[in-house]
Amino acid sequence: HLKNSKYFNQSEFPFISFKSTSVKIVDDAIKVSGTLKIKDIAKPMIWIFKKEGNTLKGSSTIYTSDFDINIQKNREDNKVGIFMNLIL
Repeated sequence: HLKNSKYFNQSEFPFISFKSTSVKIVDDAIKVSGTLKIKDIAKPMIWIFKKEGNTLKGSSTIYTSDFDINIQKNREDNKVGIFMNLIL
């Protein structure tokens, strides 16, 4: 049901994209800044990656309401953690 118009509206917006603008090493982490685009709404986003063995483990946070996905009334209640593993 996440594909329907209330959420990601896949039929009208089939892609989510992230375009990086900078990559920096900060202490023992890799900070990737860029723009996340969901439903044709672009917002700045920062991923923080840490290397664990042969994997980069990334995390970030977004508010779904910033992308016109209003699950709850208050912005703070629409906070979602995103996690990604990149195998090297």
